[in-house]
Amino acid sequence: SHPQALGLGERARLAADDALDHDPRALRQSAGVIFIDTQFGQPELIEAALDAALAGTIVFATVHGQASEASQRLLDAFPGGGNRRVRAKVELGLRGVVEQALIRREGRHGRVLASEVWASSAGGDGDLTPALTLEESLDSLVAEGTVLKESADKALARRW
Repeated sequence: SHPQALGLGERARLAADDALDHDPRALRQSAGVIFIDTQFGQPELIEAALDAALAGTIVFATVHGQASEASQRLLDAFPGGGNRRVRAKVELGLRGVVEQALIRREGRHGRVLASEVWASSAGGDGDLTPALTLEESLDSLVAEGTVLKESADKALARRW
């Protein structure tokens, strides 16, 4: 049957099945949610995940690097940086990116999460903008005494 004639749930299921065909170890899913457990670098898997996202499924995946580079890293997995169709899928399907850094706690064992969050704009044009920068997150942790300024500075330096 023609993909546009299928319901949203059926299109998401078919996209998830397609992703499983590419790497059965990479995918875990439950009702309306897909978790991709491997480094997200295979073009076929990326496109299947984007299809699932566009069909209404929430997709979680790992892309190594900075949050600000996520869209480009997805496109770089495709020969020639992807065609217009793939670029449109990334622009429409990617709603947010979270970058994480674990920073040593001050005065206690363990680490604390600092994060950078990029989200799609309200206009839905596919542009991701920073909602919270890693620097803002680290500044907050330093201000509340959870991490030392030196630890925060090291985290930012490692990033570049």
